[in-house]
Amino acid sequence: MISPFDVDDAVAETRPAVRELGFKAIFLRPNSVNGRNWHDPYYEPLWSELEALEVPLGFHEDEVTRPVMKATLVEALKEREKIRRAGWFS
Repeated sequence: MISPFDVDDAVAETRPAVRELGFKAIFLRPNSVNGRNWHDPYYEPLWSELEALEVPLGFHEDEVTRPVMKATLVEALKEREKIRRAGWFS
């Protein structure tokens, strides 16, 4: 796992992890950092570096994010069931 709090540090940390230590992928936690979502242009240098190194990125949840994700999924499934019962899809 690399630290995403400073994108320049993240890029600098990624290079040796892949080139020297042989990492085959990099992972991050899925939550936003410092109010930035992962699609924020701030992270473009990291995405570019991962592309240049040809390594994939994975997001890894933990016990803190799992209940939030589970609650969101439960709500989505409840909504889907309401729509199904209304006959909008089967």
